[in-house]
Amino acid sequence: MEIYLVMKNNLKRNLFKKSTYIIMFLLPIMIAVIGMITSGISQSSIRVGIIADEVVFRDVQARLDKYENIDYEPADVRTIHTDRIMNKYHFVLNYLDKSDSEGILNEIENLAASGLDKNANKLSQTQRMVSMLMTVYMIIAAVYATKIISDKNNGTFQRFAYSGNSRKKYAFGYVISTGLIVLVQITVAFVILKTFDKEFALTMFKSAEIIATITMITTVYGVTIAFRSKKDMNANICASSIAVIMSLLGGTFVSVSEMPSFLQILSIINPIRWIIWLV
Repeated sequence: MEIYLVMKNNLKRNLFKKSTYIIMFLLPIMIAVIGMITSGISQSSIRVGIIADEVVFRDVQARLDKYENIDYEPADVRTIHTDRIMNKYHFVLNYLDKSDSEGILNEIENLAASGLDKNANKLSQTQRMVSMLMTVYMIIAAVYATKIISDKNNGTFQRFAYSGNSRKKYAFGYVISTGLIVLVQITVAFVILKTFDKEFALTMFKSAEIIATITMITTVYGVTIAFRSKKDMNANICASSIAVIMSLLGGTFVSVSEMPSFLQILSIINPIRWIIWLV
């Protein structure tokens, strides 16, 4: 009962703030825009048209799928000359005639490998957006949880403890309330990202798995920071600093493979890196 009362009180304080709803709808749109811009900057796609039967197409597909910076599709043999004139494709692989398609395919692979090979640990647009979302909500969860600092300063927390209740119950009430708010906001964020960005490709099960993981990690992180801090400003600065450092070490903006070896080791225990692997 005590946990429920703490949760209810904290939910009321956060849900009646306009900023809660502004963050809920504006943040994912901003992340979608930033993600598309950074993805566009970080890669230049090679457009490939493929003319082949189904078996050969699958073989070519298996080879091209290794590279993130290649866009390919079945080409229409009837309009291929027009497509070339309109620069629809950089390369055409025509396995129905005697052209050197294998040589062209090798050239495409060499060009792609010199750019953004998936094996070079470059993030996909979806991975980058999810890692950015988690970074931001590590900070936001701490902001929501800082109400516990006000409760300490005005004596609410002490009165709760003096009445025979455990301090752990108070903290757990904050974990539940903060987790519920973050869960709703991240769910809305995923829906908006899926709506605004077709590149944000995750199945419903995978989305639910990632949402639950982000909610648990960011909530525990935010409440822990707030519970250990004496002032709101200290909690916010601490939460922001750690989140940004984790984001950098996790590979959100710089590939982990390009980092020094000791930083690569640190990234293994980084929650943001876990989320990227999960995607």
